[in-house]
Amino acid sequence: MNKILAIMLFLGALPLPIEYYDILRWAVSIAAIINIFKERYIFIPVLVLFNPIIPVYLYSKVVWVIIDIISGMLFWALSEDEDL
Repeated sequence: MNKILAIMLFLGALPLPIEYYDILRWAVSIAAIINIFKERYIFIPVLVLFNPIIPVYLYSKVVWVIIDIISGMLFWALSEDEDL
């Protein structure tokens, strides 16, 4: 699951329709909640940034690209634990 989210976040760095980013917010939030329940508390800031209920608007695509890539790397790195 985390690898799929990582790929979705990496794709989020591209200029895509706004609907993709709405779906991305929901998917990342749900995955972050699941990871938090697995005691991976590093996902709390990810949940805060990507939450769809009270969205965070940074108004800069460059900042979101950096956040998407860093979050994608986090999901990818912790997906290795799932393979064990």
